[in-house]
Amino acid sequence: MKLTCMREDLNNSLQMVQRAVSSKSIIPVLSGVYMEVSGEEINLHTTDLEVYMKETLPCKTEEEGKVVVNTRLLLDIARNLQGDLVRMEYLENQLQIEDERSKFSLRTMAVEDFPKMPEGKRAVVEELDLELMSTAVNQVAKAASKDDKRPVLQGVNISLTEDSLNMVATDSYRLAVREVKGMSRSGESKEMIIPARALQEIPKWASKGGKIGIFEGEGQVRFETGNTVMMVREIEGKFPNWSQLIPTQHTIKVKVKKNDIIGAIKRTSLVGTAVKMETKGDTILMKSEMADVGSAEEELEAECEGEEIKIVFNSEFLLDGISNVGEEEIWILMNEPEKPALIRGVDMDDYRYVIMPIRQ
Repeated sequence: MKLTCMREDLNNSLQMVQRAVSSKSIIPVLSGVYMEVSGEEINLHTTDLEVYMKETLPCKTEEEGKVVVNTRLLLDIARNLQGDLVRMEYLENQLQIEDERSKFSLRTMAVEDFPKMPEGKRAVVEELDLELMSTAVNQVAKAASKDDKRPVLQGVNISLTEDSLNMVATDSYRLAVREVKGMSRSGESKEMIIPARALQEIPKWASKGGKIGIFEGEGQVRFETGNTVMMVREIEGKFPNWSQLIPTQHTIKVKVKKNDIIGAIKRTSLVGTAVKMETKGDTILMKSEMADVGSAEEELEAECEGEEIKIVFNSEFLLDGISNVGEEEIWILMNEPEKPALIRGVDMDDYRYVIMPIRQ
């Protein structure tokens, strides 16, 4: 193997794929990046056996070949080289890396030990705007659980119908739902649970622009855009019936400007993680108090319908829901202080966020 490539291309591609490198595995080869040079391209592969990533970058090839080297070492070298061009050559179980001034030699690992990338054979979404997909992921993925004891809730449930893609995540304390339209579909309706941590890689591709495709294999789902491919193992199990968790009747309605309430929550939560919201006429009062720390409150203008209410929320969860509404004004729809509240935009309901209150 012998080639020359742009240092910036190598650095950017390694930064993408290193996110799938296993940091805890006892299998040494999983700390490596599998480099395959063919034609005028380098394919970089990494995996932790749950997520598999591939990046392709152009190069000037003198000799084709395959090697596996430590990913983080190669990335550190690519970051710190001074020249624009990087030359790499495989010689006697070593990968030689150099520019005009520096030269490195990295020990290689056995190519045959590196797991092969599974194939996602059937297209379930042929084309979907990458920026739109990235926005949807950002809106729901934070609501997924971090609890290893409930693996199903660590995923985002993706259900595909004839004309839409629904993304849902919940940790039992909040529920985020986003409906996405405007895509090219293929095949029958489909439902799958994808690890939230893997899906959160997709917004990092948004600067590439263009479209993203989704392909299905046996227990695997492949996401592909431009030169980037990510294969993810589906989470086995049944996702909760989320549609029945969304309140449909609301006796108390509050319309407020999104940025105003975001600022109020951030300021009042400086003294405590629980924020109380009180409706009074055409205002809402945001309060926070913690023993031995202090208290804070802020009054906001709002349009309030129904009886007055005092309800307490986790400030972080409340901010996550409100911040992801894509409109300047939001509805906070409630019933009783101990019943879940629904947050959505005033004009559109493609994004909905249900949050459980904290018992007073």
